[in-house]
Amino acid sequence: MYSRGLSPSHGDAIGVILVVITNVFLGLTTFAVSIRLWSRKIQRNGLFLNDYAAILAWVFAATLVITSNIETIHDGQGKHMGSVSLKNIPEILKTYIVADLVWAAANTSIRISIVHFYVTIFRPNKAFLTAAYIVTVLVLAFCVAIFVSDFLTCRPLSKAWDLLQPGTCENPVKSSIALSSCNIATDLIIVLLPMPMVWGLHMATRRKIELTVIFALGFTVCIITTIRLILSAQLKLDDYTYDISRIAIVTILEPLLGITIACLPLFPPAIKKLTARKSESETRNVFPSSITARLRLKKSQSSALQGFDDSFPLTDLEAKGTINHITGPSGESDYLSEGYGHFAGIRIPPQSSIMVEQDWEVRSDGARHLEEKL
Repeated sequence: MYSRGLSPSHGDAIGVILVVITNVFLGLTTFAVSIRLWSRKIQRNGLFLNDYAAILAWVFAATLVITSNIETIHDGQGKHMGSVSLKNIPEILKTYIVADLVWAAANTSIRISIVHFYVTIFRPNKAFLTAAYIVTVLVLAFCVAIFVSDFLTCRPLSKAWDLLQPGTCENPVKSSIALSSCNIATDLIIVLLPMPMVWGLHMATRRKIELTVIFALGFTVCIITTIRLILSAQLKLDDYTYDISRIAIVTILEPLLGITIACLPLFPPAIKKLTARKSESETRNVFPSSITARLRLKKSQSSALQGFDDSFPLTDLEAKGTINHITGPSGESDYLSEGYGHFAGIRIPPQSSIMVEQDWEVRSDGARHLEEKL
């Protein structure tokens, strides 16, 4: 299967690259999951199945990174076979089997998270629900196929790491190519699944394009899986510990990127929260403390406008924005706040007056439901 006549690598660059890249992306993924959970807390809706699946996927992905780091630093993953200690080779081969199972579990978890998120958005459409459930079954079936393949590639299983033991093994390159091809097809199906629904909604074209771009980020994962397929086809069995490290980089990146992209649609509540805090801070810096105190005293007297957002009975209308201007005696407008600031609707006597403009956008129930989820 391998030869020890190859020249040892100098510096083990591929191993260093593997450790650095995977740990950096693990950090980014951890940040993305944290923002997702914070957004859920802001919305006060609790956690859904897709959130728990995303957390589970992160646990599997983190396990994959840690396992890869140990094998690279301790056992010699990333080195040419000629420079790896003979006693470490069986341990490396065992770890590859475990890592492949953990990778399959991470990918399956995040795919279920993504599909279930689609379901929570487009639940009223029965045809879409049927398609989503079919895709979920395919995802689970693919995971089972990977487990079966890993356990049946060598008979007995121990021959996968004990090459001198009697038995037979299938060609791992052919198996890897077949599974990578199915992997690409599954990712493409999941990325394309919501597109017809998005463009069928009654909402602004600009918003449709934004949602399409967010969902289409999944094509990044498809590119990663395609690279994995190419590297699998080029795998050299006589230098397995080195070549498999190149595959390991894209293999680990696949679930990490998948988790990060799956969390992006949940970012808006957290971003709005941060933006609101910054806006309030800037407003306090602009107005002198005496003016701010006067505004706070007047706030209790302006309940009519403050309750404006709660008075409309139409559930299919949404407030798009409020713009407040202060007009002084000279007729020139002094900027106070824009959006839903704390000073909306407050009179500043006697030298200024306030003009309130309210914009409305009519949307269908489906579009409104989507905006609430995002």
